[in-house]
Amino acid sequence: MENLELLVRELCKYKDELPWLEFKHNNYDPDMIGADISALANGATLDERNYAYFLWGIDDKTHEIVGTEYNLQTLKKGNQELENWLRGSLSPNADFEYQITNIDGRFVGVLIIHCAVNNPVTFKKVDYIRVGSYTKKLIDHPVLQSRLWKRLHDKKYEELIAKQDMSSEDVLRCLDYSVYFELSKIPQPESRASIIHYLKEDGCIIQNDNGLYSVTNMGAILLANKLADFPKLARKALRIIQYEGNNRLSMLREDIGKKGYASDFEYLLKYIEVLTPSKENIDDNGLREKIVSYPMLAIREAVANALVHQDFSVSGTGPIIEIFNNRIEITNSGIPLVDIKRIVDNPPKSRNEKIASLMRRFRICEELGTGWDKIVIACTCS
Repeated sequence: MENLELLVRELCKYKDELPWLEFKHNNYDPDMIGADISALANGATLDERNYAYFLWGIDDKTHEIVGTEYNLQTLKKGNQELENWLRGSLSPNADFEYQITNIDGRFVGVLIIHCAVNNPVTFKKVDYIRVGSYTKKLIDHPVLQSRLWKRLHDKKYEELIAKQDMSSEDVLRCLDYSVYFELSKIPQPESRASIIHYLKEDGCIIQNDNGLYSVTNMGAILLANKLADFPKLARKALRIIQYEGNNRLSMLREDIGKKGYASDFEYLLKYIEVLTPSKENIDDNGLREKIVSYPMLAIREAVANALVHQDFSVSGTGPIIEIFNNRIEITNSGIPLVDIKRIVDNPPKSRNEKIASLMRRFRICEELGTGWDKIVIACTCS
């Protein structure tokens, strides 16, 4: 994490230790650290934070920087490195990184702990939670246990971090914010602070504990200037493949979307229209008229649905549009949320609710459940 000194100083401003924040001076007891990592990761999820922090070299009463004499990465548990022992004793969903920094001639160790995802983080198969400044077994606090499980189930893909520790300038370089205001029909503010405010309010970015910013998966997947800037999302780019004939034996071309879905949507639709089989008709006045094989309204609705309702948790794949001489196939990851036999008349369901909501405001999709009706009507009447 960048600006580690700034992070430490910001965390020391808190008056008390928190469910996601722990201070120590020189206490490196292995079992204490393991239980605290579990408790802090679960506490971060409970408080809807992306990270928890365990700091050494801080007085746990005054929160003054006093320095630490040890480095977690050089300590051992028996003959095993302590960090490696901790990872082996914690559940597989535990994720943390250790860094050390020199502040005013004093060393401070910082353990940055990712929040629990999918399940509570456990240490030696026991899950812990912070109650005040104490680490307790989660099972002994059923109310907190229930709240934690609800938070774990409510954690959405859109809220996870695509890229962290960015300055406001870096954020605006990475995101096509002008499209955000254009599609939202909001006059674009002149000040950088106001632009950042809008993006933060809509969940496209969040502000970190060190004062820097992180771009969320939603912000990146919809507004990225270059999806390649977000390695975890690069495979989610829309692929458009055109074949010669009616099978996959001979591919004419393949193109991959380079920008976020919202930023590139209109361009991609026009590109698909160019590749779609069409013919020219001359009307009674001798004017040429282009007739496409498929109504663009139907293609627009189908593409928007594929982008919005894909299962982002399926790795290594993304939405694909395959254009043949006699058909177009549009594929996304995941299984349908409704019975495909009732897909036309079923109440609407959104797999990615925040992305769907923002795409609706962008007028790219709607959440009324009429998308398939429009596709059927458009194709029937064409």
